Amino acid sequence: MANTIGPIAIGASADDASELATTAVSIVANPLANCDTAAVWNGWVFRGITIPAGCTITAAKMTVQFTSSTLDEPDVTISGLDTATPAAFAAVNGNISTRARTTATVNWSNTNAGTNDVDTADFTAIIQELYDSYGPYSNGVIGLVFTTRAGTSTRDTSVTSYDGSTTVCARLTISYAGPIELAGVVGGTGAVAAIENATI
Repeated sequence: MANTIGPIAIGASADDASELATTAVSIVANPLANCDTAAVWNGWVFRGITIPAGCTITAAKMTVQFTSSTLDEPDVTISGLDTATPAAFAAVNGNISTRARTTATVNWSNTNAGTNDVDTADFTAIIQELYDSYGPYSNGVIGLVFTTRAGTSTRDTSVTSYDGSTTVCARLTISYAGPIELAGVVGGTGAVAAIENATI
């Protein structure tokens, strides 16, 4: 059985942030800093995530809006924050780049995203790694970060932050195949067989 949670929007100013090449971090900037510049990071913490035990992640994406049609050409690498409970960001040098990250990464490239909603590349592998390490989730927390893939000067980003809009800031959507419980009568003996946690 397929299940989808989200879209879950960023819920507080300190739950998205950007870090400049100087390592200075802002939790109030809008848009988030251009993370197609070398050594610049964007980060997000999503809360209220519930995925029960025995599940397999089948799809995962972020939906974002760029504030400028000339800063809408992401060529970035997406990673997860490798911790059970990612903390809110703080205006402390290196507060994004120094956090532990998942082994799984996904590249996302779009040469003309525009200024309407746009979905990232699917990052199922990242969410599956986090779920395998820290799941199941009950009102849980997942963190994600972007940084440039190649540092190309012709690519750029301008992601709308929570401080720019509480409605079109980043939103996370996850789909998963979940466990079900089945029960039935077997043969003519009247015995009842219970099949628990069958994942489909």
